[in-house]
Formats: sequence, structure tokens, C-alpha cells
Amino acid sequence: MGALNYIAYVVFAVIFIGIAFTLYSQYQRGAAEQDFLSKAGALAEQVKDLALQDVGSSVNFSITVPSGCRLSFENSSVLAVFGGGTDNFYAGAAISGPTLESGNFTLKLQRSQEGVTASAA
Repeated sequence: MGALNYIAYVVFAVIFIGIAFTLYSQYQRGAAEQDFLSKAGALAEQVKDLALQDVGSSVNFSITVPSGCRLSFENSSVLAVFGGGTDNFYAGAAISGPTLESGNFTLKLQRSQEGVTASAA
């Protein structure tokens, strides 16, 4: 009878650890997505500021794109695609650049005649 109790305790412990790990993973993913969205909004603000400066001005901007997310540029917007949908951040000026997926990036934002160009370093 003692062996059965021991097995039952082990099964309950494994179930509890599995549930705890799943909840923690979901929390971490949600936190990473929220940080990503916050940084995408800050990137759009940086583009607005840079658009007011002289042609040739540049600034670096660091951003982490979580797994399953994507950052892209379209017309005057910074697009952040994440698990729950897409957020569109108005950048106030034409912006072009590469689509970024999963990773840590340092973008060089440079003011040009047409607007702002982003390049990943």
C-alpha cells in the first residue's frame, strides 16, 4: 500500500510541475510580447523625431523580436505582428527597411530625402 501512495505522490508532483511550467512559459511569452510592442511604439516615436532632423542624420535603435513575432515597415507605419494579431504604429514619415523575425537587432535609422531608412546591423 505504501508503494501505491508513493506512486500517487509522484504522479501529482509531475502534474503540478507540468502545470506550473506551462503557466510560467505563457507568462514569459506574454511579457516578451508586451515588451516587443512597447519597443515597436518607441521605434515609431524615434522615426518621428528623426524625420524632423536634417537629411543624413542617423540614430541606432535596439529591439528584440520574440519567437513567433515579426517587425516590418509599411509606408508611414511600423507593423508589429505577434501571437494575438497586428499593431500598427504611425511613424509620421515614410519608413522603409527589412522585415525582422525572431532575434536581437540593432537598427540604424537614417534620415533621407524620402523619409527614414532602417537597416539591421
